[in-house]
Amino acid sequence: MAGRTEPIFTDPAIKLIFDFTRGTPRAINNVCDLALLVGFGKRVKHVDDRIVAEVIKDMVGVS
Repeated sequence: MAGRTEPIFTDPAIKLIFDFTRGTPRAINNVCDLALLVGFGKRVKHVDDRIVAEVIKDMVGVS
């Protein structure tokens, strides 16, 4: 977001994204895009590891 000084993703969220995607750019983009959408829907200011875990769970089809 324009003018924002603090990061949107928390450090634990970033670690979880990296661990899941193994650093693959397309996979990182997919996870982050969905996590941002979920975060927007929940009206949160930061995307944390709980949101990222929810997205990953949905991506791999585990319920």
